[in-house]
Amino acid sequence: MGVLVRLTAGFAVFVAIVAYGLWTPVPSDIDQPHLIQIPAAAQKVLKFFQAEWIGRVWFGHTNQFQLTRAIMKATVRTPAPDADPDLEVTDLVFNDVPVRVYRPRSASVPTPALMHFHGGGWCLGSIYHDLENPSRYIARHSQAVVVAVEYRLAPEHPFPAALDDCVVATAHVLKNGHELGIDTSKVGVAGYSAGGNLAAAVSLRLQEPEFQTLPKLRYQVLLMASLQKVDLNLPSTANEVFYGGLMSRQGSADFALSYAGLDLSPDTVQQVARNQHVLPETKARLAKYVHRNLVKEELERTSKTLKIEQEVQPAETQTAANRSLAALAEPIFLNPLFSPLLAEESSLQRLPRTMVVSARYDIVRDDSLLFVRRLRAARVPVTSLLLETAHHISLTFFTPEPGSEVAKEAYRKVFDFMKQAVNS
Repeated sequence: MGVLVRLTAGFAVFVAIVAYGLWTPVPSDIDQPHLIQIPAAAQKVLKFFQAEWIGRVWFGHTNQFQLTRAIMKATVRTPAPDADPDLEVTDLVFNDVPVRVYRPRSASVPTPALMHFHGGGWCLGSIYHDLENPSRYIARHSQAVVVAVEYRLAPEHPFPAALDDCVVATAHVLKNGHELGIDTSKVGVAGYSAGGNLAAAVSLRLQEPEFQTLPKLRYQVLLMASLQKVDLNLPSTANEVFYGGLMSRQGSADFALSYAGLDLSPDTVQQVARNQHVLPETKARLAKYVHRNLVKEELERTSKTLKIEQEVQPAETQTAANRSLAALAEPIFLNPLFSPLLAEESSLQRLPRTMVVSARYDIVRDDSLLFVRRLRAARVPVTSLLLETAHHISLTFFTPEPGSEVAKEAYRKVFDFMKQAVNS
C-alpha cells in the first residue's frame, strides 16, 4: 500500500508540474481566456516534442509554418457549403485567385458586398477553415455578400503576393460585381490582424492610376490590425506576457520577415524584435507617426479608464541598429503597402471611411491607436472601438456565433457601421 501511495503522490506531483508548465496566466477580466490558453498549451507541447523538426524530417515540411497549417486543416471543423439554409455559398476563381462567396438568400439585389481577408501573419490561415464561420456570420447579420479571398501565403510567396491577390479579387468585384448581383457602388473591405493590414493596403493600392475607372470603396473595417513593423517595442507589446508564447515580439518579427521574404535565422529574428532593423535617423523621421508618447495621448483620448501607467511597460530598446540588416529591411518595412500606418497624408486623405477595432490586451493594439490618430489628422471619417477586456483573438470563432457577449457586441457595432456606410 505504501508503494501505491507513493506512486500516486508522485504521479499527482508530475501532473501538477505539467499543468503548471502548460498554464498561461491571464488578467482576471480578460475575455474568453481559453482562446489564448488552449492554443498556448498546445504550442508548448509541440515545442517540447520538437514538432517542427519532426514535420521537416517525417513530413517534408520546408518551413516552420507548414506544420501549423496542417494541424489547423486537420483539426478545424467547418460546415459544408450548403449547410446554412440562409446562405448561398459558392466557390469561384477571380483571375487565378480563389474566393468563396456568401450570399444571404433574403438580401435584396443588387446587394452591398464586403471583401474579407483572413488573418494569420500573412503565413497562416485559410478561407476554408478559420474564416468560414466569421464569413457566414457577417453575411447573415449584415445582409451583405461576403467575398472571402484565399490569398497566397508567405514565406513561399512573399510581399506583395498576398496583397496582389487581394487587389485582384477586389478589383474584379468592383468591375464585374453586377454579374454576381452586387452593387459595385457599395463595396467595402475588411480584415483581421494581417487581414486588416491587407484591407488597408488594398484601399491604398486602389488609388493608383490603373484603378481610377473603378467604383470607389465605400468603407474599410480593420480588426486587431497589424499596421507597421518599424517599431516592435510600443507599449502594447508588453501584453506578450499574457500569451504564453502564442504571440510575442519574436513572433511578430518572424511573421514580418517571412512576409518580407528576408532571412529567418534566429539571430535576425531577435534583431528585428529589438528594433535593430531600423536606423536611428529613420526612427527620428518616423517619430511623428510611430512613438510611445503618441500612443499615450491616443489611449487617453480613446478610453476614460485605461492609462499607459497602469500597464506593464516594455523597456525601451537601446541596442544599436544593424545597418546591413536595415539596408535590406527598410525598403520593404517602410513601404506603405507593407506598413499602412506610414502612408503619406495625401494618400490617407483619399481613404474611405474607416472603422478600427482594437483590444486592450493585444500586442498590436497601438498600431490601431496610431492609425486612428493619423486618419483623424487626415480628416478621414473614422470610428474607433477599443475593447477594454479583449485580446488579439477575441473576435475569432470556430462555431456558428462569436463566443462571448463582448465579441457579439463588437460585431453588432461593425454591422451598424457597415450599414451606415452603404446607406449614407
